[in-house]
Amino acid sequence: SASGWQRLVPDWIDTLSEFSISQLHMRDFAHSKGEFAGWNEHKRRAFFSRLVGLMNRDIDAYIGEAMLLPDEWHERPDELQARLKDPYYGCLIYCLMTIISYSAQAANFQKINVVLAHHPEYSGWANAVFQAMRENEDGGNRLGSLSFDSPVDLVQLQAADLVAYELQHYVNDSRYKGKSKKRWA
Repeated sequence: SASGWQRLVPDWIDTLSEFSISQLHMRDFAHSKGEFAGWNEHKRRAFFSRLVGLMNRDIDAYIGEAMLLPDEWHERPDELQARLKDPYYGCLIYCLMTIISYSAQAANFQKINVVLAHHPEYSGWANAVFQAMRENEDGGNRLGSLSFDSPVDLVQLQAADLVAYELQHYVNDSRYKGKSKKRWA
């Protein structure tokens, strides 16, 4: 909800400031690179726990999708790969369908505005899919606007990066290591 994000954003920014971090980027955090280089495990867990605690306090629901492709995916003929284009697209479609379904259960319906990280190679296609789903999907009228922004500027995209990163690792760990437990509290 908008009120949840209004509570989360200043506390997230305060947490980043307290830990002397400009933004959360999970690839850097997970591999102790950039601003996270040299952090000990205690500091890493304290930082991560604080952010996840804020998210659990203020975010009503998490919607995400991770798509596992078979190892031979890259060996497939180009025309088969072209149908999916990139796993990002399938995940985006799934997330939009879930958003529509989730919003249908909301007691006080408000249009849902979607913000995606700006990536020039994906943005045009993502916009086309969003518009097509809004116009053609049952309940698509529940989708409000689509915009693109930078995770540096938008806490919500940093939170989404955290969810997407952890979801992908959860799915991969389950597939390759037989684990199905979460990596963090």
